[in-house]
Amino acid sequence: MPNNQRRQSDFSGKQTRYFPSIKTGLTFKLDSEAERTAAKYLEFDDNVISYRAQPASVKPDPNKPLSRYTVDFGVLLFDKTKELRELKMDYQFDDPDVSLRLDKVDERLMMRYGQKLVRWKYSDIDKGSMVSNLKRFYPYRRFDLTRFDLKKVGKHLRTVQTLDDLFGVVSHFNAPPSFAFALLAQKKVVFDFECEFVPSTPVEVNL
Repeated sequence: MPNNQRRQSDFSGKQTRYFPSIKTGLTFKLDSEAERTAAKYLEFDDNVISYRAQPASVKPDPNKPLSRYTVDFGVLLFDKTKELRELKMDYQFDDPDVSLRLDKVDERLMMRYGQKLVRWKYSDIDKGSMVSNLKRFYPYRRFDLTRFDLKKVGKHLRTVQTLDDLFGVVSHFNAPPSFAFALLAQKKVVFDFECEFVPSTPVEVNL
């Protein structure tokens, strides 16, 4: 079974998901579907050079030596800024107990790594049709576009303005049906992932 389809339960009873990152060339172990969606978001974010899942752990309570908190993601941005991100549903950040614990994690991260924790709200990802589009397009990030003359493709697509235009023109190419999806997934044709995936949605050819 492919790595990205394997499932197993860890000792806590959580569902462990293995995510093969194209951007980093690594396979990460993630603890939730929300984290898996966040990983796809990082894959498509051009401002993110690289990232790691569960990059650092600290002991937030020095009086409890067995306590440990593992951060969800370490992110390297295009401007070389490094972030340690903790992803949660928005309401979880409003929980006083969670907030207090994260404040302690903040303090320990500063002491050990010189970095504060970035509280990453799931609503930053869950905008419009973003989540469904991440799921729809991520598999086509692996499609090999080097087999095609993209300069010639770009000439054929110069009048394309919508998704309907794109799929209509590509249907006449000697290419598999997945080719149009790959053009979108690899941003050769730019599509706002927050928009609904319908024929009238505008696109911009980047070839």
